[in-house]
Amino acid sequence: MIQKRNHFILLGLVSIMLLTSACGFSLRQNIQTANTSVVYRLAVETREPAIGHAVSSAMRNAGFQVSMNSADAEVRIVDEEITHDELTPDTYGAIEIRTIIYRLRFGVYGVDGATLVNTRTLEFTTTSVGEMGNDQIEDSYFRKALEELRLQAAKSIIQILNSRADQIADRVN
Repeated sequence: MIQKRNHFILLGLVSIMLLTSACGFSLRQNIQTANTSVVYRLAVETREPAIGHAVSSAMRNAGFQVSMNSADAEVRIVDEEITHDELTPDTYGAIEIRTIIYRLRFGVYGVDGATLVNTRTLEFTTTSVGEMGNDQIEDSYFRKALEELRLQAAKSIIQILNSRADQIADRVN
């Protein structure tokens, strides 16, 4: 009876996670650029290349010109920090809940080193759920949650670049 109840609780939490992730639909849509005359280079100074891939892909999908070589401006990802609390079992001890905090620091610079967008920190928080004692399921949820956080950060960078597009274009041209 308790085991059956635990499965219903797990199913309920997974359903809630799926429903709340569906609320992020607008985050997954492509964002159109305001000014495509600027060529950007992406510099990633973090240990993990995944954020670079996410930002580069999102920029290209949004219509930004991204070059590996010559560019008018550089989007510099300075730091990526991922912290999470310890696994917390639910009241029945069957489900593990983990809060994940994701921080990304980035700035935009001209080829002459001039600051075009001051270094800023983006922060996102989410919850990862797993089954007690099942590390594979927990790791899978954690990786998926981290991937979603990186996509949110990439979309935020694009929105910031769009909001400053005319200023950036004026300063690099």
